[in-house]
Amino acid sequence: MKYNPNIYVCESRVGSSWARYRSKASVAIPGPLGSPLLGLLTVFTGATPHRALAKLAKTIKAVKLMAFSVGFARFIVSNDLETARDILDNNNSAFAYRPGNGVRSIRLVLEELEAYLSHPFVQSKRITGFEGFRRETGVKMVEELKCLMEAKGEVLTGRVLHFGSLNNVMATVFGKKYDFEKPGEGFELEGLVSEVREQNQNLKEKSM
Repeated sequence: MKYNPNIYVCESRVGSSWARYRSKASVAIPGPLGSPLLGLLTVFTGATPHRALAKLAKTIKAVKLMAFSVGFARFIVSNDLETARDILDNNNSAFAYRPGNGVRSIRLVLEELEAYLSHPFVQSKRITGFEGFRRETGVKMVEELKCLMEAKGEVLTGRVLHFGSLNNVMATVFGKKYDFEKPGEGFELEGLVSEVREQNQNLKEKSM
């Protein structure tokens, strides 16, 4: 299989209920051995954690599916787009026990938010370091809105804001920029993000 530097990450589910759940599958998902408490947290302190995860998955021959933990949060990652889509499929019985968004207790949500806010990704120094990129992204978005308005007389601002926000997240977290106007990895990433958004929307509607 062709090596893909992109890695698709899916949180298995944070929370004690999922942590206590034991899969009925006889074969465990392969994964690296991290530190007892931190897991693979050190991988995410580098500039390109997605490449570190992809290299690690290739080393232990778990390119299609690899499991690991960061603290008490359990994750699975895939270096294969089809596998990632299969994970997000509502009809996949292997992941049928994932609780839907909106049905978890507020206490668990607040605990997760507190943990995320203490992560180096959202600390002030890192955010300040990407100030120039955010400014550049904002200028490009304004220029794109202007060009679309001049060409068509109307513009879907949500789409432009979505691509700008997505590019900002990918650059800040994974150190990789995309051009969503050209065919390639950007199109694949946008397709996956749209599928995740649709899946979450369906889960919210079912839980209401």
